[in-house]
Amino acid sequence: MLALLQRPTEGSIRVDGEAAHNGNRLDLRRRMATVFQEPFLLDCSVHRNVSWALRIRGLSRREADRRTAEWLERFGIGHLARQAARHLSGGEAQRASLARAFALEPDILFLDEPFSALDYPTRNQLIEDLGTFLGETGTTTLLVTHDFSEIPRLAGRVVVLYEGKPVREGTVREVFGEEVLKWSAWVPWRL
Repeated sequence: MLALLQRPTEGSIRVDGEAAHNGNRLDLRRRMATVFQEPFLLDCSVHRNVSWALRIRGLSRREADRRTAEWLERFGIGHLARQAARHLSGGEAQRASLARAFALEPDILFLDEPFSALDYPTRNQLIEDLGTFLGETGTTTLLVTHDFSEIPRLAGRVVVLYEGKPVREGTVREVFGEEVLKWSAWVPWRL
């Protein structure tokens, strides 16, 4: 619902104080990007998967190609630009999905368990890269995860849900306390 993919059965969704409704839903949605657990890629080249999203939002071919090349390189898959997306490994496909999301320069980025299907080394490097890019861009991000180790590496604020309701909210330290630092001493922290 927050990504405006589904309408709430009651209440409303507000983006920067503006209530989402039929008249503005598409405009608000264009300020967002979503990366799902399973990469959603079109049956075309990696470059076209990223640039297509920019072109349908009205960017010129030149600007779309520039942003596409930049983000494919930043995510370490620039050399795969001409490759068919269906031939990518899981980690490469998720990098392509993330490159597409960042190329859109969204105000809000939704990440729905984006690392869960990846092997540990790929997952670890991708989390590191993502943390860097989020810090550089300042993109507001909502990360949904069941993997405790991702939280301190990517989150500034945490909301713990139980049966769909928030039960704790605050910084990583406020929510989990100093024990989180002792429990996961092997994780490179960014608090």
